[in-house]
Amino acid sequence: MTNQYQSFLLCSCLVACGASPAPTVAHAPPPALPSVFAPAPAPAPAPASPPGAWSLEAFALPGAVAPVSLDYLFYEAEKGRVWVPAGGTGSVAVFSGATRTFAQVQGFKTAEREAHGNKRVVGPSSGSVGSGVAYVGNR
Repeated sequence: MTNQYQSFLLCSCLVACGASPAPTVAHAPPPALPSVFAPAPAPAPAPASPPGAWSLEAFALPGAVAPVSLDYLFYEAEKGRVWVPAGGTGSVAVFSGATRTFAQVQGFKTAEREAHGNKRVVGPSSGSVGSGVAYVGNR
């Protein structure tokens, strides 16, 4: 993909999201497709989001000191919680969307492993939620 085409796609995404690209940057349309391809119908415009509809917040992961291996987070829709297996901490942090706080499940074993000449501590790394239970994979 050419830089020119990537720039066009990026600007298209920004405009669709309500942002405007920098006015000093000129963007050309993407290169024309060969005539053997039929043009795709234009997608329906995305509804505009009201300003401030999304917000980002940072939350400190309890018991974690960087770097922490985070392989797979998993979501428990029934209770609105995000489970965060936090590798070398030997724990899983459970974030409640309702209270915006963490609970911690501790006691998972950890081990030091070497990979590509670097040593790191590994532990709980993945999981899934079932009927009233959470399954956590531990390296």
